[in-house]
Amino acid sequence: MQLVGVTSAILLACGATQAPVVSVDLLTFDGDKNTAFGWTALVDPVMGGESYANASVVQDVDCSYGILDGEVKIVPKLQAPGFITAYAEGRFPDASAAWDGELVLSVRSSTPDYNGFKVSFAAGAIFPMFSCAAGGSLPASRGCFKANFVVPEGDDFVDVRVPLNKFSDLWSSYTGEQEKTCAEDRSVCPTARLLKHIQRVEVWGEGCAGMVHLEVRSVRMETLRTLPLSMRAAAVVHQAAFSTDDFEEVLRPVPVPKNGEVLIRVEGASVNPIDWKQFHVSTAYSFPYIPGRDLAGTVVAIGPGPQLFNVGDKVWGMAPEGSFAEYVTTSINHISFAPATLSMVEAGVVPLAALTNLQAFRIAGAPLRRLDTVVVLGGSGGTGHMAIQMAKILGAKKIVTTCSAKNKDFCKAQGADIVVDYHSEDWRDVVAPGSVDFVYDTVASPGTGDLALDSLKDGCWFVTLLTSALASEAAIAKRPLVHQTFFFLNETSTVHLEALHALVDMGGLRPTVQETFELADVALAFNTSRAGHIVGKISVAPKQTLVSGHVPFGLLALVPLVFAAVFAFYCVVSALRRRGANKLAEKLAAEHSQDPLSMSLHTVA
Repeated sequence: MQLVGVTSAILLACGATQAPVVSVDLLTFDGDKNTAFGWTALVDPVMGGESYANASVVQDVDCSYGILDGEVKIVPKLQAPGFITAYAEGRFPDASAAWDGELVLSVRSSTPDYNGFKVSFAAGAIFPMFSCAAGGSLPASRGCFKANFVVPEGDDFVDVRVPLNKFSDLWSSYTGEQEKTCAEDRSVCPTARLLKHIQRVEVWGEGCAGMVHLEVRSVRMETLRTLPLSMRAAAVVHQAAFSTDDFEEVLRPVPVPKNGEVLIRVEGASVNPIDWKQFHVSTAYSFPYIPGRDLAGTVVAIGPGPQLFNVGDKVWGMAPEGSFAEYVTTSINHISFAPATLSMVEAGVVPLAALTNLQAFRIAGAPLRRLDTVVVLGGSGGTGHMAIQMAKILGAKKIVTTCSAKNKDFCKAQGADIVVDYHSEDWRDVVAPGSVDFVYDTVASPGTGDLALDSLKDGCWFVTLLTSALASEAAIAKRPLVHQTFFFLNETSTVHLEALHALVDMGGLRPTVQETFELADVALAFNTSRAGHIVGKISVAPKQTLVSGHVPFGLLALVPLVFAAVFAFYCVVSALRRRGANKLAEKLAAEHSQDPLSMSLHTVA
C-alpha cells in the first residue's frame, strides 16, 4: 500500500474488486438507478471568475466513468485561484454502516501534478448546493463535508482512500481549505446519522491555478471494521485490602448487548469516589470485577428490540459497572447523544457528577425556586467545580465556595463570587446568619450540617452526600424550619442527560480534567482519587488523549432562568426524538423490575 498524504492509494485495474466488510456504492456511471446520477460542471460564478470546465460521461461495456475537464484560473478581482467542479445530486444510498471508514474514489488523471483536488459530499444539509458553496460560513450552510486528495500517476484507475475523519463541514468558501478539522472539533465531523442522508457528491479543482483532467469511475464508502472477540479491561482481581496490587489489566470477552441495550466502544470514563468506596462496604462482587460507571464513546452494536440509537452514534451516560474497559454495555435509558463541543475524554467525566448536582439543586427547589445565595463546599473537586457552574446557570447572585488557597483562582474561574480557604478561614464569616438559600456539601465531613443550619433561611435546604455530615437532632431542634437530606444519585435518564447536553452546548457547563490514565494505570488513578485534593476530575481512557485545560466561565450568568427553559425544552425534544420510547420503556421495565444502575448507586456512600 502506497501512502499519499492523508490518503492511501491502491492500484486497481478497471473491473477489479475488493472485499471489505462494509462497502456502499454512492456514485457510478453504469446506469444503475440507485447510484447513477447526473454529472454537471460548475465554475466560480462571482467576481469575474474566468475558470472553465466541462463535465461528461463515458459509457463503456467494460468501464464507465465521469470526466471533469477544465482550467482553474486566477479570479481578477480577488487575485486568487477560483474553482471548477463536477457534481451529482440525488438521493444516495444509506452509508451509515461505513461511519468509521473511508470515502473511496476510483480515479485517474492526466494532470496528477495538480495540487488542488478536493472531494465533498453533502449529508443532512438544509440546502445541499448552498452548503457546498458556503462551506459552513453562513447560517444554514453546514452539512457539506470536504477534504483534499491526491491522484497518483498512471494510466489505470486507482482507489484513493480518504478517511471520513479527515472531512470537515467548516471550510473557506474562497480556498476550500478546512477552517476547523474533525480532530479539533467533533461538531464538524460526518456522523452515521448524517451518512444516512447523502444528497450531493462533488469533485473539485480549487485553490490552485492550473489545468485539470480527472476521470471518476466510482465513489463509495467502506470500512474494514469488525468487532473483536476479546477486549482489554482494568479489573479488581480479588477483594483483599484493596490496594494497587488488587488491579490488573485483563483480557475479557466483549459483552453482548441484551434487549434494550447497546454496546459502546469506550473513549472516556471517570474515577468517582463511589468506584473505590464500594469495596469497603460490600463483598457482593465476583472477581475479576471491572469497575467504572461514567462513560462516553461510540455505539458499535445494538441489542434486540426497538432502539433509540444507531451504530456510529457518539453517546455519553452511565453503566451499572464495567466502563474501565474498551467496550461496555448499558441500557438505552441511561445514555444520550454526547455534546460535540466536548472531547470524548471530557464527556466521559461529566455524567455522574453533573447528574448528582442536577438532582441536588432540584431537591433545593431549582429551577422553580430562585436560589440567590448558594454555598458549595468543596468547589475545586470533581462534583464541586461543576456545581459552581450550575449555580451560576441557575441565576445565583452570590456563590460562596471553599477550597485550598492554591485553588482559589480556579474556583473563581468556575463562577464563584467568594472563595474561602478552608485551612485558615470560615465560610460562615462571609454570609450573614439566615441569608443562604442552599448549602450544598460535596465534601461531607462529619458535623458540617451543625455548622450550616444557622446560615440557611427558613424553608431552605442543606444537602450532603453522606449521612455522617447531617446535622444533629439538637441542631435541627433549634432550626425546625430548615430542611436537610443526603442522597445518592438515582436520576440517570436520557432526559436528564439531554438537559446537561443543552447546558454544555450553551457554554455554561464544562468539566476540568486534571489527568487522564490509561487502562493499565487505573490503580494509580484510584490512588490519586483516594489521596484527595483533586482539581476537577480524574479520567480513564483506553487510549490516552490529551485535553485542553479549563475554559473560563462564559456568559451564561446573563441568563439567570435559562435552566428552567432548557429543561422544559429538552423534555419536549426528548419526547419527539425517542418516538415511542415510552412503550419501549414499559416493555423494558417489565423485564427489569429493578434498575441495576440506580441500585448500584445506592449501595455505597
